[in-house]
Amino acid sequence: MRHSFAHTSGISAIIAAMLFAFLVATAAAAAPVVGTTSLPQGQVGVGYSQTLVASGGTAPYTWSVIAGTLPAGLALSGATIAGTPATAGTSMFTVRATDSASATGSQALSITISGSGTLTVTTASLASGQAGVAYAQPLIADGGTVPYTWSVIAGGLPGGLTLNALTGQISGTPATAGGSSFTVQVADSASHIATRALTIAVPASGAAGGPDRNGLCNAYFRGSAQGMEQRRDATAFQRLAEAAALAGMSLDVFCDQAIMPGHGRFHEKPVYSASRLAQAVFTGGSESEFEGALAAEGAMGAWAQDARGVFVVYIVNGGFVNGPFKTALPGGFGGAAAVILVGK
Repeated sequence: MRHSFAHTSGISAIIAAMLFAFLVATAAAAAPVVGTTSLPQGQVGVGYSQTLVASGGTAPYTWSVIAGTLPAGLALSGATIAGTPATAGTSMFTVRATDSASATGSQALSITISGSGTLTVTTASLASGQAGVAYAQPLIADGGTVPYTWSVIAGGLPGGLTLNALTGQISGTPATAGGSSFTVQVADSASHIATRALTIAVPASGAAGGPDRNGLCNAYFRGSAQGMEQRRDATAFQRLAEAAALAGMSLDVFCDQAIMPGHGRFHEKPVYSASRLAQAVFTGGSESEFEGALAAEGAMGAWAQDARGVFVVYIVNGGFVNGPFKTALPGGFGGAAAVILVGK
C-alpha cells in the first residue's frame, strides 16, 4: 500500500506541474499583441489617418498612448490615429492595447512629419560678423522630409566659421575682415535638395561692427540731435552709410537706434576717460529713464545737446538746470541725443 500511495502522489505532482504550465502558457497566449510595428510618414497640412491593429486576448481592445506624444495635430481615437499634422518633425511614442479581461500589450512607434510642399532654403540673408568676435547664425529650411543635411557646395565660409551639417548652424569666430560668398545646400531624407546663395560680410575697422562704429554712429546721431542736416559730418555720414549698406541694414538699424518710448537707453555703453567724462548717445524713453540710465552708468549728471546744438546740464536727482530736455528736441525723448556723462 505504501508503494501504491507514493506512486499515486508522484503522478499527482506531475499532473499539477503540467496543469500549472498549461495555465501560464494559456494566460501568456491570451495577452493582446499589438500588430502595428511601424507607421507611414505624414506631411504638414495634409490629412493623416492610420488604424492600429492587435491580436490575441479578448476583444474588444481599448487603445491609449502611454509614453511620448503624437505629432501636433494628430490624436488617437479608438484604434485610429488621425488629424492634420501641424508641424514637421519626428514624434516617438508607445501605444497600449487593453482587452476586455484587462490584459495588455504595448508597442513603441514613431511618425515622421515632413514640411509642407517643396524643399526650400528660407534663409535669405545672414548677419555680418566681426573679426575676433564669436558668430552664430542658423540656416532654416522648409518642406521636404526631415531630417535635413546641410553643406557648402560652392565658395567658402569666412575663415574661422564652420557649418554644422546636422543643425544648419554657422558658427565660430571670424579670423580676418573680408566678405565671403558661398552656396549652401540642404538635402532631406528623401534625397531632395535645395540651394541658396548667401554672403557673410566681416567688415574692416570703421565698418559694421568695427572699433570705429561708436564714433561713426555718435557723429551721425549728434548731427541728428542738433536738427541740422546740413551740419552733419559729411565724411562720417558717408562712411556710416557705406558700412550700413555692406551689412544690408538701414542706418538706424545698423546703429541699433530703437526709438521706443518707455525703453530709453544708451546706444553704446559709455566708456569714461581719465578725467571721468564719457560720450554716448541716448535714444527713446523718458526723463526718468534718462536719469536711471545715468545712475546705472555711475554718472552724477550729464550735458545733453539741445536742438540748437547747445548743451543743457542735467543733474541726477536734480533735473535739467538750464532748460527742459523734453522740449529741447523736436521729438522729445522719442529722438536721439548726444550726451557727455560726468562720472562720480
